[in-house]
Amino acid sequence: MRGDSRRLPEKPPENTRSAILEAARRCFLGFGLRKTTMDEVAREASCSRTTLYTHFRNMHDLYGTLLEEDAEAFIEALPQGYQTPL
Repeated sequence: MRGDSRRLPEKPPENTRSAILEAARRCFLGFGLRKTTMDEVAREASCSRTTLYTHFRNMHDLYGTLLEEDAEAFIEALPQGYQTPL
């Protein structure tokens, strides 16, 4: 049989990005920011390093995106009178 049977199935880009963010969150919680590597995030997200770097330039970009998403979720959860535009 020809072909690479080890190749992971393709995910739509939005699902891949979400999977990477969730994998990064698990890695940061488990290892901490300083000890988490892009290789570990890619492994945890079941994607290649190339795919990871297609979505995020570096660890700071990845971590910053998580912070932005968490801040947006926090603001949305606030009662209406406490919300102010960023």
